[in-house]
Amino acid sequence: MRAYFARRFPHTRELKFADTDEPPTEVILPSGPAQMHTLKLFSAPAPQVLPLDETGYTWAVAGTAFDYRLRYEFEVGDPNTFTAAKGWTDLVRLPMGKRAVDTGWSDMVQALFELTSRANPVAGNLTHTDELELARLCGLLALYEQLYRMGGIFNQRTFETPIAKIGRNAPLEQLLDLLDDRLPADIAAMIGLFRSSKPELAKPKEVSLNPQFARSVELRGADGDLVIDHLLLEVKTVKTAAMSRRFAWQVLGYLLADTRDNYGVESVGWYFARQGTLWRYPVAEFLSRLAGSDVDLANARAEFAEVCATLRPREDVALRQDESAELESEALGDAEVLAMEPYPALIRHVQREVSFYPPARGTGRWHAPLSEVPWVQSLHASATELDEPSCGASVPLKTNSAPVIPPVGTEQLAVDGRLCRRCLLYTERFFASRSDPHRKPKLADLRYYPPRSGHGKWHVRAGATGFRYFESPDAPACNSHVELDLTAKSLRIPVSGDIEDADERLCRRCLGTPERIFPNVLVDIHET
Repeated sequence: MRAYFARRFPHTRELKFADTDEPPTEVILPSGPAQMHTLKLFSAPAPQVLPLDETGYTWAVAGTAFDYRLRYEFEVGDPNTFTAAKGWTDLVRLPMGKRAVDTGWSDMVQALFELTSRANPVAGNLTHTDELELARLCGLLALYEQLYRMGGIFNQRTFETPIAKIGRNAPLEQLLDLLDDRLPADIAAMIGLFRSSKPELAKPKEVSLNPQFARSVELRGADGDLVIDHLLLEVKTVKTAAMSRRFAWQVLGYLLADTRDNYGVESVGWYFARQGTLWRYPVAEFLSRLAGSDVDLANARAEFAEVCATLRPREDVALRQDESAELESEALGDAEVLAMEPYPALIRHVQREVSFYPPARGTGRWHAPLSEVPWVQSLHASATELDEPSCGASVPLKTNSAPVIPPVGTEQLAVDGRLCRRCLLYTERFFASRSDPHRKPKLADLRYYPPRSGHGKWHVRAGATGFRYFESPDAPACNSHVELDLTAKSLRIPVSGDIEDADERLCRRCLGTPERIFPNVLVDIHET
């Protein structure tokens, strides 16, 4: 998508200028009369709202919290429908699609309901104390949303965050104590500045919150901030207001993604919340400045839809890592974000050589045939399917042509774009051996600890398996809710490595966990 924007709408620096309503002035040049148009220049105003002490301030959390607080300015919604709920779901998700009980989340939802029922923020009748309380609760929503943006259960760092470590069923006040003390006043001040500096935005005739667009599915759920009276508005909480290329293309993507014109967008703009500054363009001027020539919106959207149809699916973790980096970038500004260490993502690599062949019809993705994937092949009964795509696609392959073999060690995201992404997963070592339903599991030599209560099965620590644990590294690997006594002398598996020979006290699910869920067992520092 960046390549398309760079080719079609490259002139992002032109957005530093905008037409005024002043009529042009005619001047006489040697070549004849000419008209001079007056332009206004976007200059970075000084921030009016900043925390008194910026040291160690949680800028990204504040940016997300302000987005939620601004939402409450226009509508009292159900937090269970917010993106924050997806982060909470990641935190409490258990195997087999089940979800654990968490009174902390439900207490927060109840607190928001009680506050907004007593003092409706849409009506603007919040006291100063109410305003600070709502800001704190929005800050907690931001912490939950960041779990989702970090990648949820696919990112080890998710479970090292304070809100994950605190565990389920924590009291609401204990959860709120995780927030920076400076955050409530910061959010309240930005809301006050929004009301005073842009009253025309604060009291709109029509508003759509977090609008989804016709092409949002291809863009992995991309949504905007607001559409206010046909103004597509992006809200930024950066310390230094600037019209960056990323900001420009972000709004451009939203505008073009509305291919059905559901929102009737007539102008686009950016509101810089710490400066109280609005920079906006009519749609026609916005597109012409970016493209360097006049652009028809309907044609541009049709072209954009064609580009979306060719997008290659990306790893969910990598995508959500980008979103996490975007949150930090919005809060701090590009220069400050460059020096930050990003969250480590789960990066998949090519671990073994697998041949990919083109489709017989000459167009479409290249696939790995079933004969290249022993594990998948062994699940099929018919030997006639060996030349069919291993991913299950109903595409005849041209197996007599020269194959493409991704080099071992290459990141899967960087592999030739022609190759099927589902088949690409089979380049991992796990799929090199055949599946044998009668094979006894190979047990990993890990320590087993007794329950602190003194009764019940002994379990393996989740942190010892290398699996991205759901709650705590000290919780049982099988997701049992037993608290382990890590100070007790541990038990080990038998020398034979067979489950049948293992001590009866050992949890049978934990015995199979290291291989079944996460084949490449990692022993952490605590175990060594």
